[in-house]
Amino acid sequence: MHDRFNALATAVLDDLANQLGLIGGAVAQRIDQWQRRLALGEIIAAAARTDTFLGERYHRIARRRGKRRAIVAVGNSVLTIIWNLLSYLLSKYSREGDQPGARDNTDRFKVVAGPGLILYGFTVSFAAIDWVMSLDPSWISTIFGLIILIGEVLSAMCFAVVVERILFNYKPMSDMLKPDFVHDHGKWMLAFLMVWAYFNFSQWLIIWAGNLPEEIPWYIRRLNGGWEYVGLFLVVFQFAVPFALLLSRQLKRKARTLAWVASWIIFMRMIDLYWHVEPALHPTFHLSWLHFAVIAGIGGLWMAYFCHNLRLRPLLPVHAPQTLRFLGSPE
Repeated sequence: MHDRFNALATAVLDDLANQLGLIGGAVAQRIDQWQRRLALGEIIAAAARTDTFLGERYHRIARRRGKRRAIVAVGNSVLTIIWNLLSYLLSKYSREGDQPGARDNTDRFKVVAGPGLILYGFTVSFAAIDWVMSLDPSWISTIFGLIILIGEVLSAMCFAVVVERILFNYKPMSDMLKPDFVHDHGKWMLAFLMVWAYFNFSQWLIIWAGNLPEEIPWYIRRLNGGWEYVGLFLVVFQFAVPFALLLSRQLKRKARTLAWVASWIIFMRMIDLYWHVEPALHPTFHLSWLHFAVIAGIGGLWMAYFCHNLRLRPLLPVHAPQTLRFLGSPE
């Protein structure tokens, strides 16, 4: 009976995996068509032919290090320019809302945010492939870029929850942050956490069912040599425990408690990235003081810049038309 159950379970899982594989194959073909049209390499090639900073950078690095390294360097520059341009435009429109007599920038936000979100998704996928997936050159996953993307979105939402809890100690945030708003932010955290788990499980299931020699080494590295304990730690403490906690309506309505859960998820996100990157460099579990130095250095600089900008801006854009409508002002 036990053998029959195993055979039946295996058949069901194989059929499910085949269906997912067919769907994933069709989607992957469509994505590949779009990526061929929007290939970052074509953008880099076009930029290298221009008389700009990117063209000069490409030729300078190509002479010293070769064309392949030049393409990678210019590609990173293109991604950085795109991200900073989106950040600049959104920050600019936000600053304008802090001024007396500010115009309603809602439509301008929509013009930038809508296409910018799609562009951000593509560029993060390119970056994930170039910076992380390339550590295992023979391994390919069509959903890997989405895994990195949803991880960033989850981290950003959690960071916003932590910051709003800190600002809750100061006016006007102490008057504006209502339990209903905190509850909405908790629901966003739960939704992004579930999507992150779904993408990761989908990747694992398809690779497990396919059992292809060029795909399974990626998981073999991360499920041996001590890395399997890190993976289990992620399953339990990045998904299972936060998921169970965020199911509580009362917890999601308490800013202090939700901020603690968000802080824990941010910590687990760093471990998740560590589990994705480090096994490609060390087959057995490896932890160095340099890992903490990188987090403290880069993270510290980013936090210092964030806090500097936060001190320069009002916590509430009181002159923005949407704020006046929210407060019910007749002006």
